[in-house]
Amino acid sequence: MNSFEYEIKYKKGSANGDADALSRLPTEPDEDEDKEEDAPIVINNIIINAQPLCEEQRSDNNLIWLFDLKLQAATDNQHIIKPDAFENQEQQNYYKQWERIIIMNNKLYRTWSFMKGDRSTIIFQSIVPRDKRIEIMNAAHESVASGHLGSEKTINRIVERFYWPVWEQQVNAFVISCVNISHESFTNCICSWP
Repeated sequence: MNSFEYEIKYKKGSANGDADALSRLPTEPDEDEDKEEDAPIVINNIIINAQPLCEEQRSDNNLIWLFDLKLQAATDNQHIIKPDAFENQEQQNYYKQWERIIIMNNKLYRTWSFMKGDRSTIIFQSIVPRDKRIEIMNAAHESVASGHLGSEKTINRIVERFYWPVWEQQVNAFVISCVNISHESFTNCICSWP
């Protein structure tokens, strides 16, 4: 560094609002995502391996039902297919999201759009199988830098990449079940889930 001339100038944080490309996550999955099957999904330091998530989507009965229904609609060239009956409430909840659920790279996603400033942003949320939900809630709730987050911050970390029916209520219940969330202690969280 001695061979270069440089000057260090202080820049107030509020004047330093432009983020660089490395501090932003992509808003949609890459087209060649399947090429790196073991690449983890990283969201605000939540690390979930993408391949097991995809495999578990294919082993969750409700997601198999949804995947098959979406494929049938595409094969029959129909915009929507009305199932004869729903086996449970979760299937009914997924069906209510029909317009927003897509298959991309053989995985189920829900599209979610929101306004960011004056422009609309669309992100693709991975649909989480039942067996992965606790892992994702726990990863979103625990933060190395800031301890165990409350409901709002945990929800904000999850909504950016993941979806399942009634997820917000489940996340709230999960965070409340954390016995070590208090003003005195944010470490060694013991979270239980019914």
